[in-house]
Amino acid sequence: FPRIQDSLSVSGGENDGTSSSGPGGSTSLLPKGSPEEMIAMSSKSVFEGMVKSRCQTWTQKKGCLAALGEIKKVLQKLDEKLLQGIALEDFEQEFYDSVSAAALEEKEAFVRDRMHQHVEDGTITSTEKVTLLGQVTERLESLTKEIADAEKA
Repeated sequence: FPRIQDSLSVSGGENDGTSSSGPGGSTSLLPKGSPEEMIAMSSKSVFEGMVKSRCQTWTQKKGCLAALGEIKKVLQKLDEKLLQGIALEDFEQEFYDSVSAAALEEKEAFVRDRMHQHVEDGTITSTEKVTLLGQVTERLESLTKEIADAEKA
């Protein structure tokens, strides 16, 4: 939990793996009953309960955070579609009305907080420590380069 599909997008045309047929031939942006759909459609309190029960490790929470990022991309693509004056399909409109960017931000903040708690409590595995150290090292290198570039300018 959660599994992330590589191509969650809202582009039209041929079937690009983003839609699934439900009962009665209806279409949805996220697979029915998938972790992504549960993450997107759940209230804050239900989401927090799901994270506590189903995402017990730092790595699982990181996966949940990635799923939230993909859901945000879907929502952004719907926004772009609306800004271009293109009407949303019924299933897209239903998703757009049900999922808010603010709620996704709150969910991301909650998951990040739980991930930080893992690190502070020292409850991450040695593999997770290596992953986290790699991320921190990359970020430090990036910041060092940005500082050097800013000093040259």
